[in-house]
Order: sequence, then structure tokens, then C-alpha cells
Amino acid sequence: YLSVMAPAELSVVEVAANKNDDFQRIDPNIMGTADTRIPLIQVVGLARPGKNTLRIKTVDQRQNPFRIIGVYMCATCDTESKVTGAMESPKEPADFLVETAVDMVPPPKASAVSDNSSRRRPIQILALGGSNTWGAFLPDRYRAYPWLIGEAFNNGDSNQVDNVAMRATGADYPSLCLESMIPNAADKNYDVILFDFVLNGTNGFSLLLKRLRERYPDAVLVYVHIWNILSLAREESSGKSPGTIGLNLDLDWVWAWKRKNNSLGDSFNPNGDGITRKCPREICDGSVVEQLTIDAGGYIYKFPIPETPKQALLNGTFGPDCTYHR
Repeated sequence: YLSVMAPAELSVVEVAANKNDDFQRIDPNIMGTADTRIPLIQVVGLARPGKNTLRIKTVDQRQNPFRIIGVYMCATCDTESKVTGAMESPKEPADFLVETAVDMVPPPKASAVSDNSSRRRPIQILALGGSNTWGAFLPDRYRAYPWLIGEAFNNGDSNQVDNVAMRATGADYPSLCLESMIPNAADKNYDVILFDFVLNGTNGFSLLLKRLRERYPDAVLVYVHIWNILSLAREESSGKSPGTIGLNLDLDWVWAWKRKNNSLGDSFNPNGDGITRKCPREICDGSVVEQLTIDAGGYIYKFPIPETPKQALLNGTFGPDCTYHR
């Protein structure tokens, strides 16, 4: 909590880190001079990802008003703060609301990690999904993205990853059998939960999110949107897929939702049949999956999609048979 410089004494405030926490009193006048008055920096509570608010209210009245100019918070990730509401101190005591937005960033590489941070607790990761998350078609399935992320967070150690993805299976199975899928589930708690379910695997997605958030309330949820060029590319004139006519670079390949101005589709549902009500799945629109994830306090990560399928083929995005991302 920082207060603007003022020649007179500043208002004493009370601060609480979360909705149900008790207020702690802070006197901004105990540090600094009249020209550079900075209040004591102290811990006021632990943030709860996606849920935390910082409540600040004035306790007494002083002659000069004050202004909240920032909130500084630090933990295992970078943060940036956003202040909302009236900033000037009113004549009567009032509450101020400061909302914090957390921007997750990858941890530093092993060579850049300090002695203290290198001894931190390993990041525990759970991965759910279908064939891509499982590691299908990879020469070594343990090079699938959940294990690579585990190595990045844990200095090359992927043993902290429980990848319980199942091939040819959607969200309905883990939504009903989550506990039985996780090894030693009663003893497990996760920091990060990754999940990837494409169009034909969305049945049970809402229930799965609900169970994940109830069982692991503090975990960071990340929906990973992986796309497959074999299912999304179409030959412009015929509309046929690479699985039907082969992936010949001499042909005019376009994304399915861009062929003949098919603006209804996207990389989640290339045919846009969720809008035309022909899709038999529980969720047929990628925006619904993303909104449900966000409503659960989660994040969205989408593998970048080049302008054309040919660019994806030429820039080395896929392996030799185009069945997996490099």
C-alpha cells in the first residue's frame, strides 16, 4: 500500500487481503519524511488466485486527503495491479476496492535461478485430455507438452507431472472418474492443471471443471487449445481434407472456416455446426469452452495458427507426418 506524499499527516487505514479476512491497521506516517512519505510495507494476507480482493478503508480523518497510487504484491509469479473506484479520500471514512490481476509467466531457466529459488518446492502438474495430451504419434510420448511444461517449471524434472489423458476419450470420463484416474489421489494436490478437449470430447466438460475447482480450489487451471492441420485444412476447390486426398503442397490449401467465406467456423469447430444446431455434442462452440474456463478462474492458451495451412507446413510446426506439433 502506497500513499501519495503530503506535508501533513496521512490517514490511518485498515487493510484486509481477502473477503473474509480480518482488517489490519497500518499507519502511513511511521516511515519517511514529509516530502517522501512511504508507509510500512507489510504482509496483509495470502492471495487466492482468481478470487482475492484487497480491501482498504480509512480509520480517522486528517486535514489533507490522500490517494492510493499502487499496490505491490510479490509471490512466485509476476503481478500487475489495477485500482478501481474513487481515489481521493472523502471527508468521511470509506472503503476502497483494489483488484489484482495475476499474469502468470514461465519460471526462469535453471542457469538463472538463484540459490534460494532453486530450493523451492516442485510445481505439481495434472494433465487431462485426449490423444494430443497423451502424446499420440510422438516418437516418445513423454515429450508431449505436459511433461515439457513440467521440465520447464522444475529444472528439467518431469516427475512432478501426472498425465492421465486418455486416447479417444472426452471430458465425460474424467468428469465421473477423476479420483480413480489419479495415482494416489488422496495424497495429491496440484499447482497447475492442464486440460485439452476438442470438439468431439466436450461432453461432461462443465461437470469436470466443477469437480476440478472443488477438489483443487487453489490450482491454476489452463485450457490448452491444440489444433490439427489434418482436420482443419481443406483444398479450396473441392473442400476435401488432407486425409482424403493427401497433403500435397502444390494444392491450394485453406483453413476450413475460411473456405468460401465460411465465417461460422473456427479452429475449435471448423464447420461451425454449433451455430447451425447440427452438432450433437454438449458444447459445440469454442467460445463456450473458453468462457466456462474463465468463469472457473482459469486461463486459455492457444497454439498459434498461421495465416494459411501451407505456412504451417513450411515453418516446421508439425512433425514429418503432420500428426503432432513439434
